[in-house]
Amino acid sequence: MAAPGAIAAALTMPMRPSKLLLRSRSKEPPIMPSFAKNPKFIIGTIVILWVIYVIWANIQPQPVDIYLFPHFLKLQIQLSAIILGSAIFGVIVTIVIQYFWRRSSKNASSPAPAANRSTVA
Repeated sequence: MAAPGAIAAALTMPMRPSKLLLRSRSKEPPIMPSFAKNPKFIIGTIVILWVIYVIWANIQPQPVDIYLFPHFLKLQIQLSAIILGSAIFGVIVTIVIQYFWRRSSKNASSPAPAANRSTVA
């Protein structure tokens, strides 16, 4: 019976199946696609796996304790609520800054066009 990898390779490569079967049984290292040898791909894969790990490890973190007054008033907030609130606050501040920036640039005095001073000789 043929190996599953040999059958899949037989469908995509212009080699005879007998050569593919001999190749899969040999001691040669497996052929790696050229994109997998690219350093950008390798680094990107490592970064993506790291981000997935960070998200997975922090899915259910402990609530954050905020002490408003010592030994009197304690507030517990979920970490996801803090992250979401920070993102919304950042978006609002960015929009307000852009609004005032564009508004001040419209009110800036632009140089008046020079009067057409043609002399008649």
